[in-house]
Amino acid sequence: MISHNYTKWDAVGWDWQPAVRDRDMGITEDVFLSFTDELELKEVYITSEPNLPEADYAEMVISANLINHSQEAKEGIVTGKIIFETDTLLFEVPFNLAGETAKELTFDKRHVAQLRISDPQLWWPVGYGNPNLYKVELSAQSSDGDVSTVVEMHGIRKVESRVEGSRIFTVNGKDVFVKGGNWVLDMTLNWTASRYEEEILLSKNANLNLLRVWGPQGCLQKHFFMQPINMVFYFGRIF
Repeated sequence: MISHNYTKWDAVGWDWQPAVRDRDMGITEDVFLSFTDELELKEVYITSEPNLPEADYAEMVISANLINHSQEAKEGIVTGKIIFETDTLLFEVPFNLAGETAKELTFDKRHVAQLRISDPQLWWPVGYGNPNLYKVELSAQSSDGDVSTVVEMHGIRKVESRVEGSRIFTVNGKDVFVKGGNWVLDMTLNWTASRYEEEILLSKNANLNLLRVWGPQGCLQKHFFMQPINMVFYFGRIF
């Protein structure tokens, strides 16, 4: 039973590495405490749909959970900013939240006209264009001064596939020749953000546009890949 008392499966030994004596046991990442005001934004999720093939506009949807940790009701404003280079789209939506409750917020073009983005700068994989990214900043501020802000990077793109003899992938309506490699975490968990970035950039410089993650090792920390991973076509977890 290889899935008992392990950090990742290949710690018991695999076809590409010997066994790790202590199975990589113990704390393997930073341990930290965090705190918020009584108002907290969490789980911000962004999707977008470009109008293809013209790409003359894209529709963005932003969702998040807003939590009131206090016993008192809170009211205020949620402010959203969508930033690309020197251009900024701004919207504001009021909220009212009872004490000790959470509310799922969803913003789309039906309620926020600014989320229909004209002439969007699309994200493209290696060899097909620039990996353009929008900075999305969502902030909730209550009338009594509590503030919670989340910042995410988002690429506007549409990835699809079809079968015509073999599977063909398209990005933004254009056929893409997929050139990929396999990603397995260091056997002794000797990881740093700079090493991740260097190894991903090596893949980019080799003109790869897909990285496949070996599933049993688990998904790697998001912040390690926030910038370099957007230079490749797709980051997949395969079991």
